[in-house]
Amino acid sequence: MERDDRPDGSRLSDSQYRRFSSCRYDWELGVAPDGLILYCSPSSERITGRTADEFMENADLIAQIVHPEDREAFVAWHASVLQSREMGPEYEYRIIRRDGAVRWISRCGMPVMSEEGEFLGRHVSSRDITDRKGVEGKLRETRDYLENLIRYANAPIIVWDPQFRIVRFNGAFERITGRMAEEVVGEPIDLLFPDAEREDGLEHIREASAGERWESIEIPIQHVDGSVRTVLWNSASISAPNGSVEATIAQGQDITERKAVEEDRARLLRQVQEERERLFSVLSMFPAYLVLLNPHHEAVFANQRFSELFGEGQPGQKCYDLIFGRDEPCESCLSFDCLKTGKAMIWEWNDPNGRIFEVYDCPFVDTDGQRLVLEVGFEITERKQAAEELRRHRDALEELVAERNAELAASERKYRGIIENAHSAIIHWLQDGTVAFVNEATERLLGYEPGELLNRDVRVLVAPDVRPGPDDTDLISAVAADPQRFDAYENEVVTKQGERLFMAWSNRAILDDQGNLTGVMSVGIDRTRQRRAEEELQRHQQRARLLATELALTEQRERQAIATWLHDDIAQVLALVRMRLGFLRVTSDAEEQRRAIEEIDSLLAGAIQSTRDVNLELSPPILFEQGLPEAVSWAASRAREHYGFEASTAVEGAARTLDRDTEMIIFQAVKELLNNAGKYADAEHVTVNLCYEEGSVRVTIEDDGRGFDPDAGHSGGGGFGLLNIRERTEYLGGRLVIESRLGEGSKLTLHIPEPRRELG
Repeated sequence: MERDDRPDGSRLSDSQYRRFSSCRYDWELGVAPDGLILYCSPSSERITGRTADEFMENADLIAQIVHPEDREAFVAWHASVLQSREMGPEYEYRIIRRDGAVRWISRCGMPVMSEEGEFLGRHVSSRDITDRKGVEGKLRETRDYLENLIRYANAPIIVWDPQFRIVRFNGAFERITGRMAEEVVGEPIDLLFPDAEREDGLEHIREASAGERWESIEIPIQHVDGSVRTVLWNSASISAPNGSVEATIAQGQDITERKAVEEDRARLLRQVQEERERLFSVLSMFPAYLVLLNPHHEAVFANQRFSELFGEGQPGQKCYDLIFGRDEPCESCLSFDCLKTGKAMIWEWNDPNGRIFEVYDCPFVDTDGQRLVLEVGFEITERKQAAEELRRHRDALEELVAERNAELAASERKYRGIIENAHSAIIHWLQDGTVAFVNEATERLLGYEPGELLNRDVRVLVAPDVRPGPDDTDLISAVAADPQRFDAYENEVVTKQGERLFMAWSNRAILDDQGNLTGVMSVGIDRTRQRRAEEELQRHQQRARLLATELALTEQRERQAIATWLHDDIAQVLALVRMRLGFLRVTSDAEEQRRAIEEIDSLLAGAIQSTRDVNLELSPPILFEQGLPEAVSWAASRAREHYGFEASTAVEGAARTLDRDTEMIIFQAVKELLNNAGKYADAEHVTVNLCYEEGSVRVTIEDDGRGFDPDAGHSGGGGFGLLNIRERTEYLGGRLVIESRLGEGSKLTLHIPEPRRELG
């Protein structure tokens, strides 16, 4: 076979062509029209793992090494092109090498003709394209990944060409515009912009198409329903191989809600600032003084009234220095007690100029977490003179009522001027109970708006359970029937908010010229705080009387017990000793004398021990010799021996010596509570816990007995004992906490502050 492959058309011999093919990198074959392989290049072994001789010997080997999935198609294709005199397209298929590896082959062939035009067969060239196939697969995967990334991205993505026509439009963009991709692809991009911002949007598009990158540029996008979304954009250019901009891609972030939130936040901040300025303006003009004090007695904030009363003060100046010129805090100052209790306090104090202030102190936490005291002070100097002023007003009212009709108009003006400015509550109500007049003090005291009480029934102010009369409706009749009874009358009234106030009233009947009752003028003073203080004093006095009685009875019982012990124990022992001494005088028997002396010695030893036991019960020396923890442990052991329950003690914190009276009261309280547990609780286990805390001592006695109702007192008779313990604890500035329920045991805790030691 000869071929003419040279450029100049010179003819190659078959042997020369074979040598030329053997130098080719691709696998070269010469195939006769009947399929016989005329030659095979050595590259067959590199590509297939099989030698050229193997293919020359077995023409079917070419089909046998084709991958089973591609073999049928390959055989059909090979048969179709074997007789073809056309170049034919490339054909790709897979083979299996001798080592089992799968390789991709690209095969093409060309006809071989003789000089006379006779068809001699085909020259076939096969190339290993496995690596290329791998790269193409990865490129395809990458392309599919990027396609899905753009299509399903949460952020809107758009691509446009240099003519500003939309090329790509993902699902997020469809959601933000309400337009489908097939509607807008190929359309001008400016259809996405609102009319008012269209030119600005196009200017940004031109800049991006010219190669300029967007970095967080806000461009509004219009929805098909007319709403506008604010979108934050980033862009990049897609370049052609020649470097020109082929397209532009932009990714956006819908910040419409964020912008709205930021605008709302800015608006709220402005409102807060305005409210803050308004608040400070109100505080500055507040008629009472208002000051914020830190724990160092320094004013963090003071309103205008405070500065008018006490001066501006210097930064860091203490309140006691500013007001009183002192170098240390005032002994009577209660301003900072609210920080200890966590509750608001009300108290009074006098400034150096003799002014009296009613002070309201509240714990306050600043924005930085600092604990402060919010103090508001109202000057009440005039209110302190209210009793005398009330008397003068009452006399003036009696004189006004007694005047004749001719003087009534002038007296009315004078009367109203006085009562309008009075600090006492003044109410004028008619015969049918309708309120005809109240002064401002009454409205403030009872929580009503100006004019709100007018024309209402006066009975709305009186607590239903204290109204006179059997049917709670004849208050007016009662005043008319017995004016003297109500001349100086005290009762409870109800504010608009439901609070009950105790008032002292002076009621005067208003008569017409014929002496008929036309109304009542009532002048009242709020005595709520005084009444509650009196009730509290009465309760304390009652408790003191009960304690005094119980203490007297206890003392009498102790005396009786000592007398019984002296009679039944000591007196009997002494009588026996005297008898044995008399026996010694009359006997001369040495053995009898020895036994008598031993008996006397034994009796005296028992008496001495009994005396020591009584002395130990009355005043145990262990408390003062070994301290409170050992004394408490001893008391628990004695109670365990006496009552048979299990008793245990524990001490928490570093034990320290307290005031002698404090330790004695704690010890006596523990003994009393242990005795109660044994006498009344039927307890099996009792624990005593003594805890030394910073600045205080806490003692807890807990049992598993039958418990009791704390509100009803000790069911077993220990009520006075608990009352005595409570009083002694409160005397020390502490408190007794009782936790108990019937059938569930008891837990009693004494909180006692450590006495302050005076500095010498």
